[in-house]
Amino acid sequence: MITERERQILRWIEDNPLISQQELASRAGIARSSVAVHISNLMKKGFIQGKGYLLQKNPYIVVVGGANMDISGRPDAPLVAQDSNPGK
Repeated sequence: MITERERQILRWIEDNPLISQQELASRAGIARSSVAVHISNLMKKGFIQGKGYLLQKNPYIVVVGGANMDISGRPDAPLVAQDSNPGK
């Protein structure tokens, strides 16, 4: 759950991702250290992803894996090295 103050700070950061904590504090009428706490909470809640205020816009999914396909073939005639060998 996000508080109204956190929502307000998040909007200001969305408008200007390079905004300083001091400027946020001035706009909100609170101490800079309080802004730091709100930003820390927003990071813990996943709304801010790191320094420079990288914002989480959409959830994402990561899929890790591989696919193998086995192909077998038979030549129509005895194999000839370094040549084309028709087959099935």
